[in-house]
Amino acid sequence: MIKKLYNKIKNNLNDAQFITVDYIRKCKKIPNARNPKTFSEKIHFIKISDWLEDKSDFVDKYKVREFIKNEIGEEYLIKLLGVYDNAEQIEFDKLPQSFVLKLNNGSGYNLIVKNKDDINELQTRELLNEWLKSDFYKVSREKQYKNVKQLLICEEYLEDDSGELRDYKFFCFDGKFKFVQVDSGRFSEHIQNFYDNKWNKLDFTYVCEKNDIIDIKPEKYEEMITLAEKLSSQFPFVRVDFYYVNNKIYFGELTLTPNNGMESINPIERDMEIAGWIDIKKYK
Repeated sequence: MIKKLYNKIKNNLNDAQFITVDYIRKCKKIPNARNPKTFSEKIHFIKISDWLEDKSDFVDKYKVREFIKNEIGEEYLIKLLGVYDNAEQIEFDKLPQSFVLKLNNGSGYNLIVKNKDDINELQTRELLNEWLKSDFYKVSREKQYKNVKQLLICEEYLEDDSGELRDYKFFCFDGKFKFVQVDSGRFSEHIQNFYDNKWNKLDFTYVCEKNDIIDIKPEKYEEMITLAEKLSSQFPFVRVDFYYVNNKIYFGELTLTPNNGMESINPIERDMEIAGWIDIKKYK
């Protein structure tokens, strides 16, 4: 009952109020909106600004493909197998044995199909149509997701030597690469590490706990940095995600407000150093 009342009150708030209340609830502190210092406060500032309003095409997993094609070339795109307005349009018999179905808007709406003989088509269509009814903007009021037309996309299934797919997330500030976040074991034991431009492991954590693992440096790491900087050149801050499979680079996505601005970098000294690279004057 209390939760329902809280959600009713929160849903009647404007974006800035909603975002601030959400921040206080999840981060257990009041954000310094006038003079943000920490990484989460800087992301909070970006979220309450109007800067994100016209950035929908960059987070739309379908429309962003045109941007990638024009900026670095379509050879970096994962093969597109289909685009659908609703799940009934999907012809499963014409798809390969393995594929990935995604909602073009938001985070976490991914269905990885390694063997289509193992899926129930009716249940799958029901799930996908539920995704289409969702509104990711309303979950966190991240304005870049507000005006995206909901679509389903089907992409080629990719797998690297881990048996899954490592994420290489390049943090770029004013078009300059600063560090990469490497995520592995998403569906087993999630491991996250950070490296500089020389692949030296960095001494901070963001979401996962610290570990002693050193990831293997991709042979085309320098090319990945070059591509990330080119794609980030028009943003004050953006995270550019890639995959690396069989010595080939694939674009993943652009992220403007990582983890919804609800996570802190540890230790706090590194958090504030990284936050200092975001110039909030560019969001006013």
